[in-house]
Amino acid sequence: MDIFKLLQSAEETIYEIATWFALLPKTLLQVLFKPQWIQSYVTGEWTKESPQRFKDFLSPVLFWVFVAVTPMFGVLDSIPILKSWAFNSKSILAVIILIGMPVLYAVILQKAGGRVIEKESLMRLFYLQCLPCAILQCSLAVSSISIAPNFGFLQPLCGQLNTVLFIWFLIAETLIFKKELNTQLARAIIWATLALIACALALIAVLLAMAFIGYIPTQSFT
Repeated sequence: MDIFKLLQSAEETIYEIATWFALLPKTLLQVLFKPQWIQSYVTGEWTKESPQRFKDFLSPVLFWVFVAVTPMFGVLDSIPILKSWAFNSKSILAVIILIGMPVLYAVILQKAGGRVIEKESLMRLFYLQCLPCAILQCSLAVSSISIAPNFGFLQPLCGQLNTVLFIWFLIAETLIFKKELNTQLARAIIWATLALIACALALIAVLLAMAFIGYIPTQSFT
């Protein structure tokens, strides 16, 4: 391979990674303070050709990786309730929570609109859900270490932060369901709440299944 082309490719890659860090705070602030922007932005970007998408803000999936995936795996070993778990078990649970939440919300949103589950439309909804889900998942991951003895002083602050971001998440999801389903606010609130309940029930089912097959210690539930 031509050494100059290799260097040029490396230069472009380094610049691309640098722009991720430049766009991350801009995207984070936009998502937090303008949740009504999420659906219209992702939907608008989806009308463009793939290489032209997400130039002004960080890609939703990259945003999710930075904001949710990285913190989640960063605190796994610091969560007291998971101390007795094998690393593989903790990792599998983290992956299920991280991927399962935006996927489940995307599926529910697709079915609520009376649409058939298929790859392209579900991909758009997955990208759409990566933005609000990343905020809630990050909050839960970071606050989970506050129950550790050395971080007990953070519990009041984390509790308040979780409450605020939980309310924010419900508002963001309500706005998404309202726009996607083109429906009234009350119906959108119901769908957003039902989707959250479905995620909670799915997580309980996963935990029980993992305990039943002996993949996680049963004392975690006692």
